[in-house]
Amino acid sequence: SVPTHFFKVITVVDKSGKLEKVGSFVFGNSDKLRGDPAKFRLIEHIVRLEDLEAVSGLEFFPKILGSYGKHGGVPPAKELADALTDDLMARNEKSGKGGAD
Repeated sequence: SVPTHFFKVITVVDKSGKLEKVGSFVFGNSDKLRGDPAKFRLIEHIVRLEDLEAVSGLEFFPKILGSYGKHGGVPPAKELADALTDDLMARNEKSGKGGAD
C-alpha cells in the first residue's frame, strides 16, 4: 500500500559538526504538492522533532542532536529545536497564515 504521508528531517551543521539548524516536516502524499510552487508554504508542514520521533518510532541524528539514553530525558538540542519550531508555528498562526493540512 502507499503511505498517506512522508517526512523530512533536515539538519545543518558547521565544519566542526556543531548543530546550527534543524527542521522536521510532514507532507501529505498527494498531488497537492505538485501544484503551483508559488502557493506552497513550507511552514504549513513543520512539526516538532520530538513529536515526529514519537509517532515514527525513530530517533533522528542521535550523534548530532543527542540521544534519549537510559534516563529517557529529552536531549537539550532536541528541546531547543522543538522550542524554535513552537515559536515559528505561533508566529505563523498570529500572522493569520496558518492552516496546515
